[in-house]
Amino acid sequence: MRAEEESLYAVENGIVLVELAINSVEQLFNTLDPSPFHEKDFDADAEEFIFEAVEEISLSKPVRLIIYMPPESISPGKQLIVREALQHYFTYRAEITRRQLRRTFWLGRVSLLIGGVFLFVCQGLQHLVAGVFPESFWASFLREGLMISGWVAMWRPIQLFLYDWWPLRHRMMTYLKIGNMDVEIRARKA
Repeated sequence: MRAEEESLYAVENGIVLVELAINSVEQLFNTLDPSPFHEKDFDADAEEFIFEAVEEISLSKPVRLIIYMPPESISPGKQLIVREALQHYFTYRAEITRRQLRRTFWLGRVSLLIGGVFLFVCQGLQHLVAGVFPESFWASFLREGLMISGWVAMWRPIQLFLYDWWPLRHRMMTYLKIGNMDVEIRARKA
């Protein structure tokens, strides 16, 4: 665990605790969603808080969500309701992100094919210009322009395959970690 993580989060028996204080379980959920709790969307603020907290912690570290509530709001079964809702919602978010990742790789393959064909055509035209026109400033300018254009067409697939997929994969792994983490409801100290 990084040193700054140790100072930001409590650690209990080797498990990093993400702590959240609420007045009732209903605060975790989107109040406009009429679905039962285990199928409801999480409140945007609650989702953002949980995601950002877990994202700061190494994916290899075990994490537990501790929810502090007033003792009178705690009842048997609420921990199970929250756990099931958390698992359902964040596993769903991981699946959406996995689909985005698959689309990114598909777009990368299509972009690579288009860019590769365009680069091939530009290289062919560059050799044609070199063979047809005598060595002159304009012929050199055209050849260099074709070479640059061909390689610029490869920029997008290179960007997709080298850089764009990493954040999506990390987001998906974070969602999966949240969906699998333990949840515990504790009485808030007065």
